[in-house]
Amino acid sequence: MGVLALLLLVFAVLAKLLADDLAETRRRGNAAYAEELSRSGLAFARAAIAAERGLQPVTLAVAGGRIEVRPEVTEKGLRVVAVGTVRSGGAVLARREASFDAGPSVLVVK
Repeated sequence: MGVLALLLLVFAVLAKLLADDLAETRRRGNAAYAEELSRSGLAFARAAIAAERGLQPVTLAVAGGRIEVRPEVTEKGLRVVAVGTVRSGGAVLARREASFDAGPSVLVVK
């Protein structure tokens, strides 16, 4: 009986370690996806600027989350901020922000 109890204890510990590792893997995956979403938002903004169509604040719905792109006027010119958010149901699983300075020449209306 003692051996069986010890064996069950070992299996319980291994199951706990596996579940913790799986949860950490999901967290890292969600963080990486949020980072990729924010970089995609910056690529969207760069394309809008290059096409000279103007850049307005926008929220893009994507599978598993959303991308918020917002231009901000600073002393140095235009700064673009993109926020990638990974969601499941109503819960926010991960959120990452990326930005770049587009410079003063972008603010000139042609």
